Amino acid sequence: MAKDDLPRTSALLLLALVLAGAGWLRFSSLDFGEGRIGARPDEDTVPLTLRGLEQGVLMPPLVIYGGGYFHPLRAFISAFDAIAPAPEDHRGRLTGHREVHAARWWSALLSWLTVAVTYVVGTRIGGNRVGLVAALILATSTLATREAHFGKADTSAAFAATVFLWAATRRFASETARAVAVAAAVAYALSNKGSVGVIPAAAYTLLLPTEPSGAPGVIPWRRVLGAGAASVGFFLLLNPHWVTDSIETLEYSRRLASAVADNSWLVGHEQAPGPLAYHVGISLRYGAGLMATLLALPALAYGLYHGRCARVVVLTCASFWAVFMTSPMVLARFVLPILPGLAILIALLLVAATELRPLHRRAGVVLAVLALLVVQEPTRTSIQLVRLLGQTDTRLLAANWMDTNIPQTARVLSWGAPARINRDWGEAPVPSGRALRNVPPERWAERGVEYVVVHQYPLAYSSVPPPARLAALEPLVVFDPFDEGETNAPVLEAMDAFYLPIGRLQGVVRPGPRIAIYRVADGRTDP
Repeated sequence: MAKDDLPRTSALLLLALVLAGAGWLRFSSLDFGEGRIGARPDEDTVPLTLRGLEQGVLMPPLVIYGGGYFHPLRAFISAFDAIAPAPEDHRGRLTGHREVHAARWWSALLSWLTVAVTYVVGTRIGGNRVGLVAALILATSTLATREAHFGKADTSAAFAATVFLWAATRRFASETARAVAVAAAVAYALSNKGSVGVIPAAAYTLLLPTEPSGAPGVIPWRRVLGAGAASVGFFLLLNPHWVTDSIETLEYSRRLASAVADNSWLVGHEQAPGPLAYHVGISLRYGAGLMATLLALPALAYGLYHGRCARVVVLTCASFWAVFMTSPMVLARFVLPILPGLAILIALLLVAATELRPLHRRAGVVLAVLALLVVQEPTRTSIQLVRLLGQTDTRLLAANWMDTNIPQTARVLSWGAPARINRDWGEAPVPSGRALRNVPPERWAERGVEYVVVHQYPLAYSSVPPPARLAALEPLVVFDPFDEGETNAPVLEAMDAFYLPIGRLQGVVRPGPRIAIYRVADGRTDP
C-alpha cells in the first residue's frame, strides 16, 4: 500500500459507491425507449452473426468483432434467456431484437466490470487512492456510458484491454505463470476488434523483469517465444474460423483493412477532421471531459517517470493511439480501449500532486476536489445522456403513429437520405415494411405514393433537402428531437449514423431525426 493511502475498508466502501453509480449509468435505459428500431448502425448484425455461428456460416462481423466478443456473448444470451424468458407476445420490429437487447446487457456488464478491474490495476500501481480515482473517472466517462448501451464490440475491446493491463501488472508466483497470463490476455484482446495495441506492452512486459530493481540480464527468448506460441493457440481457440474458413476470413480481413484505410465510402466524411484533431477534440474532449483531455499528456509523461507498471499502461495507451492515427475512419468509440489506462494515469498524476509539500497535509481534501473537477462535466453529460437514451426515438414514435393512422397497404415514401447509402438509417419503420426510397417527385404519382415521411437532422444521413412539391401535400404530424428553445450546437459524429449527440445536449429531448409525415391528397403531387 502506498504511503498515507486509504485504509482498505474505507477504500472498498467508496469503491462500492463508485460501482453503484457506474451500474446505474450503464444498466439504465438499455431498451432505448421501446427499442424496436435499429438505434445504432450494425447492432442488427449481432443476431445475424449468432445465427451464422449456429448454422456453421461465417459472417463478416465474426471476423471484424472477433470470437472473443461473439462466443462469450453467445453463452451470455443462453443464460439471459434462461433467467428472463421472452414473453410469447414479444415481437420486435428489429430482426433479432431479443438478441440485440441481451447484447446491450452484455455490454453494460462488461463496462461495469471494466470499472472494477481498473480499480484493481490502479491499486497495484499507486495504491487505493489511485484505484478509486481511476474507477471514478472511468465510471463517469460519457463515452464509456454511451457505448455500454449498445450491442457492439467496442466495450468488449475496452474490457479486454483492461484485462491485459491486469495481467501485465500483476505479481505471479513465477515468470512462466506471468507469461501464460499475458499470452492469454493478448489473445483475448486480439479477439476483440483486433486490438493490436496491446502487443508492444506485452513484449515490454515479457522482456523486462517484474520489479524495477531487477537486472535486465539475458533476454528470456525461450519464455518469450513460448508466450507467443501460447497466444496464437489461445487466439485460434477463440477464433477457429481462421483455420476452418481461412479463405473467407482472409478476404473479409482484407476488405476491413481497405475500408478503414479510406473513409470516402462513408457518408459525412467531408465533415470530419483528421484523426488527431478528431480524437483529441471530440473523442477525448466529449468522451472523457475537458479536464481529462488537458491532463492526458502530462499523465502519460508522469507515467513514464513513475515506474515499470505505469510504463506498461503508458505503452498500451500510446500503441492504441498510434493505431487510431493511421485510419481516417474516425469514430469516438474507437478510443474506448485507452480510457481505462488513461484514467489510471490521470489518477496517478492527481495523487502525486496532493503529495507535494504545500498540499500533503490536506491530501485527502485536495484529491477529492481535483477528482471532482475532472469528473463533474462528464458526470453531468452522462446522466443527461442516459435520460435521453430512455426516451422513445422519433422514428419509433412515427412508426407507432403510422400503425394507427396509415393503412398497412399504403405506399409510403421515405425522404431525406442520400441516394448512395445502402440503408436509410433515418427512416421510420412503415406499416408495409420497407419504405420506397429515391423516387423523385415527378414519379410519385406513377409509383402510387400515398404518404411521404421526411426525416431531417444535422447528419449527412438525413441531409437531402425536402422537395419544393412538399408544400402541396397535406401535413399530418411532426416528431421533433429538439425542444423549442435554443440548442448549443450539439456535437455529432459526422460519420456515425447515430441520432443523438455525444456532447452539448442542451435542447435535445429525445433521440432520432426530425420526422414529418405528409399525405398525398387524391394522389396529386403538383402544387
